[in-house]
Amino acid sequence: MNAVPPIREGQILSGPQFSEPLRVKTVGASEPNAWSAGLVGTRSERFRKTRLTADDVAALTTVT
Repeated sequence: MNAVPPIREGQILSGPQFSEPLRVKTVGASEPNAWSAGLVGTRSERFRKTRLTADDVAALTTVT
């Protein structure tokens, strides 16, 4: 299992799977090459928890 997540708390992510940029609030390992992330919309302030695979993360753009 990859111990260091490819995303970190405080980053803002954008990508085709999201309707708005999202700020990473929490992140932790879920399974090999997958992470559980708590994300908050930068406009809606809506919280969501999602599972991101290595392929999902590769498709994301880090805004900050």
